[in-house]
Amino acid sequence: MKHLILAAALALPLSAVAGGSDPGGKAQENTPEKPAPELKPAPPLEGTTVGGAPASLAKILADRKPKETWVLFWATWCPPCAFELPELERLANDLRGSGFELVTVNVENMNPDMAWAKGLPDYIQMMKLSFTVIEDRDAKLAEGWGIEGRLPTLFRLDGKGRILAREIGFSEELFRAREKALRERLGAPAKK
Repeated sequence: MKHLILAAALALPLSAVAGGSDPGGKAQENTPEKPAPELKPAPPLEGTTVGGAPASLAKILADRKPKETWVLFWATWCPPCAFELPELERLANDLRGSGFELVTVNVENMNPDMAWAKGLPDYIQMMKLSFTVIEDRDAKLAEGWGIEGRLPTLFRLDGKGRILAREIGFSEELFRAREKALRERLGAPAKK
C-alpha cells in the first residue's frame, strides 16, 4: 500500500503534474542585458528536522558557507514533489563539497487529509532521502516564505542568504536547465 500512492503519482504524465508559474510573475535568470534586481534576504527558517534535531537556515549558511543554497517546500501528497525529490537527492549527493546546500521544508498540514498514511519518516525512508527535511507542522514557515499552497516551490539563495529566484512547479526540462546553470555557477563538472 505504501508504494500505491507514489506509483499513482509516478504514473501520471509529467504534463499533468508539472506546476505552474509564480503568481507574482515568472522568475528570470539575470543576464548582462538585464541587471539583477536588488536581492532581498530570505525570511527566517528555523524548525525541527524529521529526526528531531534543531535546524536553522542561518546556522547552515554561517557554518557551511555555501555558494548557493536551494530551499524547497514540498509535501508527500504533491505528485510533482514525488518527481523532484529523487532528482534533488541525486544532485545534492553529486555536488557534495562543491558549495551547494539543499534544505527542504515539508508542509503536510497544508492538506492533511491527503498526507502520506504511514507518516513522513516512512516516506523519507521509502524515497531514500538523506538531505535536511524540516517539518512545518503549523504552516508558519510556509506562510513566512509566501507559499500559497502551490508545491513544489523552490527558492535559490546566494551565499549570503539572499533570494535569487523563486520557482513553482517541476518539469524535467526546468530541472535540467536549473541543474546545468547551478553546475556552471559552482564550476562543477557537467552531469554525466
